[in-house]
Amino acid sequence: MNAAMNAKACLNCWQNVITTSLQYEVNLVKQRQEEVIRILDSYKVKYELIDISVSLKVLQEMRMKVSTPKALPPQIFNGQEYCGDFEMFHKAKENKEILKFLKME
Repeated sequence: MNAAMNAKACLNCWQNVITTSLQYEVNLVKQRQEEVIRILDSYKVKYELIDISVSLKVLQEMRMKVSTPKALPPQIFNGQEYCGDFEMFHKAKENKEILKFLKME
């Protein structure tokens, strides 16, 4: 009976670790999305937000367009042309090359 109790306790610990890890990723994605929106607004760039949470098909379409099966938002496009992901956006911001990154110059 002790072995069964220990196994159950380990399972509960594992679930907590997974939940915490998932929550961290969700918060990180949200922070990154908010930063992209804030920067685009500061440059007065018009944009359309596409919510990948509305369906699996929308998520799969985003991943297909960026050719990365595990890509997470935000992913940025100018029309059909792929500009890049958050890391690339952040680097462009640091280098003061946002409009170049967005393919607007």
